[in-house]
Amino acid sequence: MSRAYAEHREAKATAGWGSRDERHDDPELQRRRPDPKTWKTDHPMAWDALEILRESNEELCEELGLGTDTIVVSRQLKFVAWEFAQRVADQSVNLTDVDSTEDCLGQLLTRAGCRPWQVELILNDATAYLMDEVTQ
Repeated sequence: MSRAYAEHREAKATAGWGSRDERHDDPELQRRRPDPKTWKTDHPMAWDALEILRESNEELCEELGLGTDTIVVSRQLKFVAWEFAQRVADQSVNLTDVDSTEDCLGQLLTRAGCRPWQVELILNDATAYLMDEVTQ
């Protein structure tokens, strides 16, 4: 487990986060995003992030012999991809810093309702690809 993710888990544990259902009521999760069908042309950074996250999820599920919606569902992937691209665009995440990228991605996956084991799997598989492929 990365240091950044361990710190994130510790902060979450001490911050009194609500239940998974309470997190889904968060206004930030409900914020309207453009239709993902338009991302490839209108929001290429979000599209790249979504494609990387999808591929990562599919590969992990295949390796583990699971259905593709077992680790992360499409709704969660779209939320994380969009929000990650927004944070890269506003420079609140530094794609040259592994800790910064993992921290951001871990927080977004958690906000999307992923459990720690899901976050860990996706972080370990997708972080390097996101750092290499998503450009500002």
